[in-house]
Amino acid sequence: MKLRTASGNLKAQALGSSSIARYIAARRREDPTPANATSNRALAYVRRATKLGAQQDPPLVLRVPHFEMLPVAEPRQGVVTHEDYRAVRDLLTRYARIALPDCPLLVQRHGKPVQDFEKVWTAACTAAKVPAALFHDLRRTALANMIEAGLSEKEAMEISGHRTRAVFDRYHIVSERRLREMAGKLELHLNSKETSKAEKGAVH
Repeated sequence: MKLRTASGNLKAQALGSSSIARYIAARRREDPTPANATSNRALAYVRRATKLGAQQDPPLVLRVPHFEMLPVAEPRQGVVTHEDYRAVRDLLTRYARIALPDCPLLVQRHGKPVQDFEKVWTAACTAAKVPAALFHDLRRTALANMIEAGLSEKEAMEISGHRTRAVFDRYHIVSERRLREMAGKLELHLNSKETSKAEKGAVH
């Protein structure tokens, strides 16, 4: 349901907890019911608009109501190992692989959209014995690969197209191996400082 459809001619000054609750109830009656995160994004747009109105001089909005956000699930942490990725990739039909030519469609066959991609992906994952892998996990996997390859988080965000740090953090899952590597680097750095301090003391 679009915000304009839900709000109708509702004025900003009339916006309150009851109208917000009615909007949430209307979204939950939709079939299929949208995820809570989807409703939260719509509420965030309205909250941002009312705050901007309140910041004007003179204020266009005199009171910004409280927006109670809906609970959302913890971000998925699935990543696909390179071995599993290759196993799934090699079992996909050629048209179901990510398109590299100059084509506006991510998954295409002769320039036309593929309608049964999810079915093909699921079959390939099952055959490769990685049934829990989701296609969307590849974006998270790409981020992990970029960070482990030595790219900065800013560079990874620019390549992946993440516009906000909050969304990037939901995708960027630091592996245990990466944490151990960072801990090892920190230990080496601290040890070098201690060594340098001891050497300076010995000179004096």
